[in-house]
Amino acid sequence: MSSAGTKQKIKLLPHDPEKIKILCGVCDEYLTAIEDHFHVEIKHRDHQFSIIGSPDAQSNSARALLELYDIVKETQQLSIEEVHALLLRIGESNDTQSPVASRQIVLAERKIQLQNAKQIEYIDAIQQHTVTFAY
Repeated sequence: MSSAGTKQKIKLLPHDPEKIKILCGVCDEYLTAIEDHFHVEIKHRDHQFSIIGSPDAQSNSARALLELYDIVKETQQLSIEEVHALLLRIGESNDTQSPVASRQIVLAERKIQLQNAKQIEYIDAIQQHTVTFAY
């Protein structure tokens, strides 16, 4: 993780050790996912979190922690899939060139929302090139 940069401190309220434990995950799995995604270092003691990194990364990490804590307060649980989905959403909302929000694949029974720029690039390549299978 990046130790260069300033330190931002946040407190997650109301203080509830059980919810903090859920937020952090087993062996701090969810905190590690946030650290890896935003290239920051997160330290915590009880409900006080310190985030070390660039100012933008700190802000995104703090937002992720607060939003994940809100999810934990409502549902009393959290999964790594929810963490990754939130991290992607936060990353995409800060990317002004990303057309992800408006891209969907419409199938007969459901719509699939494309999650990132790589998925859009992949679908565009499929639509622009013909694939022929011969036997």
